[in-house]
Amino acid sequence: MTFTVPTVPDLKAAFTAFTGVSDVAVQFALDEASCVVDDCWGTQKDFTLAYLLYTAHALTLNGHGGGVEAKLAAQGLTGFDTIRSGELSVTRKSGVNSPDSEGSLDSTLYGRRFIEIRDRLFAGPRFVSACHDAF
Repeated sequence: MTFTVPTVPDLKAAFTAFTGVSDVAVQFALDEASCVVDDCWGTQKDFTLAYLLYTAHALTLNGHGGGVEAKLAAQGLTGFDTIRSGELSVTRKSGVNSPDSEGSLDSTLYGRRFIEIRDRLFAGPRFVSACHDAF
């Protein structure tokens, strides 16, 4: 089954934090999502949401968007639990990039929502197949 791939206007309508982001940057992130989300993602609805969430995650990591996470990413400050200013105090998240973590997906709200959908669709025993043999 072939699903309809979301477009730049679809992303901007779904997540208004990205309305001010250039169409070129959004398209680049949509293209990145195509490497992760494919036709094995359940229904059109699951596919679209996962595609948009991964795209929003990639944009946020690249510092695009109006949210706090994007602003922190633009300054290279992702992956921290605590950041203080007076007499600097920085605490890195304990799970991020550890062998049992989800890597960068843990670092944004969009990525964490993406994980929820992925785990719902691909939970249970893992079988090697043409679809997502990396999970």
